[in-house]
Amino acid sequence: MKYTSLDDLLQSVKLRLLKAKGLDYLFRSLTIGIAFACLWLLGGRFFLISGYRYGAIISVGAAVVIGAAWLFLQRPKIIDAARLLDQHGLDDRISTALLSTRQTSIVAALQRQDALDQANGFVAKRLKAVVAFSVPRRRWIPVAAGLMIAGGLLILPNSNDAALLHVKKDKQWIEDERKQVAELVKELAAKPSPLPVTKQMTEDLKELEKRLSQTPTTAKALEELEKSLKKMEAAVGELEKQQRHAEQWAESMQRTEALRELGKSLAQKNAESVQREAAKLAEQVQKMTPQQKQQLASELERLAASAAAGSPDAEQQLRQQLQQAASALRSGEDAAEQLSQLQAGLAAASAAQQALAQQQAQAAGAAASLAAGALPQARELAASGAQPGQAWATGGRAEQLAAAGSTAAPSASALPAAGVAGASAAPSSGAGATAPGGGAGTSGAAGANGAAGAGAGAGGAPGGGTGANAAAGAGGASGGSGAGGTQGGTGAGSRGLVATPRERFGTGGTYIDGGPSRGGGEVSQGGSAPAIDGASRPYEDVYADYAAEASSSLNRTELPQHMQNIVRDYFLEIQPQR
Repeated sequence: MKYTSLDDLLQSVKLRLLKAKGLDYLFRSLTIGIAFACLWLLGGRFFLISGYRYGAIISVGAAVVIGAAWLFLQRPKIIDAARLLDQHGLDDRISTALLSTRQTSIVAALQRQDALDQANGFVAKRLKAVVAFSVPRRRWIPVAAGLMIAGGLLILPNSNDAALLHVKKDKQWIEDERKQVAELVKELAAKPSPLPVTKQMTEDLKELEKRLSQTPTTAKALEELEKSLKKMEAAVGELEKQQRHAEQWAESMQRTEALRELGKSLAQKNAESVQREAAKLAEQVQKMTPQQKQQLASELERLAASAAAGSPDAEQQLRQQLQQAASALRSGEDAAEQLSQLQAGLAAASAAQQALAQQQAQAAGAAASLAAGALPQARELAASGAQPGQAWATGGRAEQLAAAGSTAAPSASALPAAGVAGASAAPSSGAGATAPGGGAGTSGAAGANGAAGAGAGAGGAPGGGTGANAAAGAGGASGGSGAGGTQGGTGAGSRGLVATPRERFGTGGTYIDGGPSRGGGEVSQGGSAPAIDGASRPYEDVYADYAAEASSSLNRTELPQHMQNIVRDYFLEIQPQR
C-alpha cells in the first residue's frame, strides 16, 4: 500500500510499533504475574492461606493490568515512528520533513516528497522485518514453564484445603454464635429487671459476645460458652430458688383459715384476686374477736419473718406491712389502714412474683438455646479427637439443658431438701430432722449446720447435739414419741402433739457447733425456748412459736444473708401444711 501523506504513513508505523510493544509488555507482565501466582500456590501448600488460589489468579490479572497501564504511559508517538524510519536507511529524511511541515518553499516541498517516497519504499519492503510481531524465546519460555508449574500446583490435591475448609466453617459457626448471644442480650435488655442476678447475667452475655468476636477456634469458643453456661445456670438456679421461696411462702399462708384464700391467690400470681381476697380479709377482721385477732397477728408475724416476693424492694415492703398490721391487731387499734397498705403490698408482691417467673423462664430458655446451638459443633469436635470440655460430653450438662429446655437449680438449692429430709419425708421416720428450731446439720452443705443452728440456738430451741444430731432440737418434732437426745431422736409418729425435752441448752452462753460441716462457728444463743418444759403441745403452735422466735433472733444477729436464707428455707420446709 502506497501512502500519499507522510502523516498517514507515520500513523501506520506508530500503530505497528504499539502492537509490537504491547505484545512484548504482555509477555513480560505474564512472566511476573505467573511467578507471583506460583508463590501463592506454593505458600498455600505449606501454610494455611485462605483464598490462595484467588491470590494466584489476582496476581496474574494485576500484572497484566499494570503492564497495560505502563504501555499506555509509554505508548509510541509520531516522532518515534519517524526515528525508526531514519535509523533504518532514511538518514534523517523523515525527521527533517516533519520539521519543515509548515514551510511552503519549493525546496521544503521537494524534501517532503522525497521523504515520502523513501518511506513508502521502506514500509513496503522492510517494515515487517524491522517491526515484527514475534516473541523471542527469552520471553515465551518463562511463561510456558510458569504455566506448567502453576497448572500442576492447581491440579494436584492439597491437604491444606480440608483444614482451610474446617477453619472457614469454624469462623462461620463462631460468628453465628456471637449473633445468637447478641440476640439474647437484646431480649434481656428489652425487659429490664431490678434483680441483681438478672442484670449480672446480661452483663455476662455482653462479655461473652465480646470474647466470641475475638475467639479464633471452635475449641476456645466452646470453652467460653461453657464458662458462660455455668454462670447462667447459677443465675437461673438463683431465680428458681427465689421463685420457689415465694411459692412456699404463699403455701404457708394457707395454713390459716382466714388467710387461706389469700394464699391461694398469691400462689396463683393473680394480682387482682390477691387484692380482692385482701379486701375480704379486712372485712373479716372487723368481725373477729380479740382472741382471733391475736391469733391472726401471730400468723402475720410468722409470715413477716419469712416474707418472700419477686424482688428485694417488694419483699422488704411486704415484711414491713405485715409487721405493721400485726402490731395494729395486737394493740387492739383499728387496723383498716394497715390492712389497706398490706393489700397493696400483696398485690405488688404477686406482680413481682409473676415477673420473676417470666424472667426465670426467659433465662432458662436462653441457657437452653446456647447449649442446643453449640452441641452439634461440640460433638463434631469430640469426634475429631479433641476434648471440648466436660459440659459437652455425652449426657453432660449442655445436653441436659438442650433436651429439657431449662436448667436445673444449682446444688445450693438442694440444701433444704437435704438438710430437712425428715420434714418432707413420711411422718414415721423423721430421724429428728423435722424439729422446729433444730439445726440443718443433715444437709451436709458447708455452713448449713451453723446457719440453721444459729436460728435454733438464737431462738432458744431446746435440744442439744452437734452437726447432724442438732436437728433433733425439739425432741423429734415430726413424731409424738421421740426424745430429743444427741443422736437425733427416733421421731416416730405424726405431727400431732410435740413432746418438748426437759433439758435445755439454749439458755445463754456460747455454743460451738462441732458437727461435720464446715459452717460451724460460735453462735450467740438467746434465752429460754418458747416451749414449756416437759409439755406436749400441738405441732402448729410449736412451729409458730419457734418460727417467730427464730425470725426475731435473726434480726438481732449479724449472720450473712445466705445463711439467713438457709434458716428461712428450713422453716418453710417443716411448716405444718407440708
